[in-house]
Amino acid sequence: MFQALFASRAVVGSARKDEHSYLAQSAERLRLVEEISALKKENEALENLRGSLKSENELLKGKVSKQEETIAKMQEKMNLDESVLENLRSVVEKDAVKVVNLQTEVRQLKANVEKKNGTIARLEKEVEEDRALRESTAQEISRKRALIREEYGKALALFGAEPSPFPSDVEGGPQVCWTGCWLNLKVLGRL
Repeated sequence: MFQALFASRAVVGSARKDEHSYLAQSAERLRLVEEISALKKENEALENLRGSLKSENELLKGKVSKQEETIAKMQEKMNLDESVLENLRSVVEKDAVKVVNLQTEVRQLKANVEKKNGTIARLEKEVEEDRALRESTAQEISRKRALIREEYGKALALFGAEPSPFPSDVEGGPQVCWTGCWLNLKVLGRL
């Protein structure tokens, strides 16, 4: 009986141990199930976050790609602008040389103009002097012609003749005057 009692105690003790062990294992299982559930939720949240980060990453990659494209276009435009600026610098340098050459030419032309203006003024003065001399000479010729005509008329009057009309313009000059006298003398020869 003792043995049965020991055996039943041993069985009850063993059952209690098993029960404690089973309870401990159940509690551990419950804790693990809850932990697994929490980890699954965390994993699901991380998967959502990963998907979100992946789509955000793709979006950022698209933006970066567009920005790189824009930067490449801007760089191309800058290179083109730099080329245009370099061409403009070259044109400005050439134009500066042309301006210097033109300024030199303008100075030379001004000097030539001043020289020619001096020559023109001198020639105008000479022309004016020649005109004045011509006028005074024409007046002198006209005066002397009138005197000659008067004396000639007096000489013809001694022979009873009259002088034929004399051209009065100065353009014919002395030649016309002497031609007129010769014609009148020819007429005298017939008298």
